[in-house]
Formats: sequence, structure tokens, C-alpha cells
Amino acid sequence: MEGLRHSLWRKVLPFTFRLEVHVRQAYLHEVHRGTGWLYRSGHVFTCRHLLPEKKGPMEIKAWDYEGNSYTMEVVWRDSLADVALLYNATLAREGLRLYQGEAVPVGWSVYSVGAPWGLIGTLYEGFVAGPLRWLSLEGGAAQPLLQLALAVQPGSSGSPVLNAEGLVVGMVSDMATRSGTYEGLALAIPHTALEEVWERYCRFAGHDAQRPHTLCQ
Repeated sequence: MEGLRHSLWRKVLPFTFRLEVHVRQAYLHEVHRGTGWLYRSGHVFTCRHLLPEKKGPMEIKAWDYEGNSYTMEVVWRDSLADVALLYNATLAREGLRLYQGEAVPVGWSVYSVGAPWGLIGTLYEGFVAGPLRWLSLEGGAAQPLLQLALAVQPGSSGSPVLNAEGLVVGMVSDMATRSGTYEGLALAIPHTALEEVWERYCRFAGHDAQRPHTLCQ
């Protein structure tokens, strides 16, 4: 088991990033911290809630495990899921792959690699703790969420949730808590929703002269 954890960590680590979102408005300076992970063609998945809207100029920095820094551009804020896509052309390579199966069954072991408290490369292990949940949204829509017994801390939002093969089965979005700290229950956006977000973005990119559809291939 120790060998599995270590090999998974080494496989995933090069594709995860520590994120800092700096928002400046008048005399205020907000900093939002989280995690992102490379998917493909320079695109990085993270959580939309890390990116405040209409608060002033925003700068997004990403650091990999070797300390290299990247300035990221927001190219997509999804309207249905807590998902955003960031972009940097220098990261134009293949990243993590999405799991292609159906809903992840209860009891499956899962892992996350992220930057809780800014500590990039932190590995957590847990399991799927319940069936797919649905969060009601305005307008009658609903967002699916994975219920996980997986440690989540400030900075974990956006961390990839992986199976033992290193395929992404979800992305950490939130935790159910009364105290503001982890109490044993985490929520993640399932891989099916992430794939739908990517498809929506690619349809948009196909009509955007500044962002050719080839980026989605």
C-alpha cells in the first residue's frame, strides 16, 4: 500500500499547482488560496469560488512543486458547476486524465494531491462515503456532488480526487462543517460534471477567434 501511495503521488505531483488569487480594490487586498491541476493544452481546472467577480483587478499566480511560477488567465467560469478553467500557454502539454467509467461506487478508495495551507504536494487518502448527492441551484438546476471521507483543509479547493490508477474521479469543492475546519465530510465535483464543463468550454472556444478550438483537442 505504501508503494501505491508513493507511485501515485509521484505520478500526479507534476500536474498540480498551488494557486494564489490576488484581488485589489481601493485600499483592500484579498488573497484566495487553492489548488489547480493541469488537464490539457495549457488548461488548469480549479474551483470557481476561488475567483471573486466584480471586486477589482485580479492576478492569479500558480506554482508547481519545483517552485516555478506561472501567471494564469481565467478563460472560463462555469455557470452551472463550481468550476473554472485557467490558461497559460507555457503549460501546453497533456496533464491528468478523467476517469471514463460511470458513477464512482461507495467504498472506493480515493486520493487527493493538493496544496492545503499552501503546502503543495500534500497527499490525502480516503474513500467514497455515500451515493452521489444533488445540490439544488437557482432556476431548478442541480449540481451533482461526491460525498467523501477525505481530509480537506483551507487551500484544498480545486485538488484532483483520484482513483488508484491516477485517473481523476472528481475535484475537491467544499467541506460540510460547523466549525470551519474539516469534520470528516468533504464534497467533490464528479468527473462526469468536469467533462461536461470542458465540453461547454470547447463549444465556446470554437466560436472565439482569440481561442481556437484546437486548444480543446
